[in-house]
Amino acid sequence: MKFQIDKYWILIVFILFFTLVGYSQENQKIENIIISHPEMRSTSGVFIHFIEKGNYTFKILKGTETVFSKELAEVKQISFKIDFSDFNIGLYQIIIRDKNDNLLYDKQILKE
Repeated sequence: MKFQIDKYWILIVFILFFTLVGYSQENQKIENIIISHPEMRSTSGVFIHFIEKGNYTFKILKGTETVFSKELAEVKQISFKIDFSDFNIGLYQIIIRDKNDNLLYDKQILKE
């Protein structure tokens, strides 16, 4: 009888593990993001490679104010330039969201 209980526990753990692995892979939407000058000192190239083609929004915020926004329609990968020389000194937040407004990327950068 003890052997059967252990077998069921192993089965339950196995199912939970693969459910969680599948769930985490399903929610991963960005494969790679590169910002050539993340310190925001000059014009920077931004390269984003998404897992799947779709509609996304790229924003840079300073506090609650949007200082840069780019709609990315039906893209799987994209590159573009941002001129950070016009940005004032301070803390900025880079955010990428999908079409359902789910947060995919959130990083803070300090411009000195």
